[in-house]
Amino acid sequence: MTDGDATAAIAQTRWRVVDTSTADKNGEYPSQHPAVLLERAVRAVDQHREELEDRLAEAWCALGESPIFIDGGISRTPSVASSPFAIGVIKSHRTLYVQGDALAIVMGLRKGERSSVFRVSPRSRSSVLSWYLRLRGSEGHDAMWGLVRVEMAECDRSTERADEISRWVLAETSPLALPDGRWDKMSYGIRDCEEFLRAIS
Repeated sequence: MTDGDATAAIAQTRWRVVDTSTADKNGEYPSQHPAVLLERAVRAVDQHREELEDRLAEAWCALGESPIFIDGGISRTPSVASSPFAIGVIKSHRTLYVQGDALAIVMGLRKGERSSVFRVSPRSRSSVLSWYLRLRGSEGHDAMWGLVRVEMAECDRSTERADEISRWVLAETSPLALPDGRWDKMSYGIRDCEEFLRAIS
């Protein structure tokens, strides 16, 4: 086996090569503009990362030993969405799950306060229970400052469970996740994990 053959064999076992110039599921070919191909590559990497994250979360929940703090939602896979050990914390709010009076209440939450628990039922995903939690006071900032949305599996004692999980999430904000620009919503543990992954990549 030549060095080139060995390199090819390693690449086949360690990495999945994705051709971003191929047709999509509708049979349409993308523009050959480099920026378009780069965007497709980034999406492919994101999708692969999500698959790996889902497999890890599924394996953790299957052990059933202790909670797992998930950076993002938990509804992508049924086994994670239904596990009492999976806690999802969402930092971005492209979709708001409250409106009217409920929206005013969420925007007015003070540090350490949370909204009522509600059900989130995304299309083609599993239903979960959720609530908004203010990690830091928003005085002098926009209304989304320090605001996260927490997800957990459906359960009978949702109010007590949401209170308990909110205390866990609040505890994870110390020490501050500086100098990360998302420190107002970021758990220090998540920032530490991201820094470690950057260091070994």
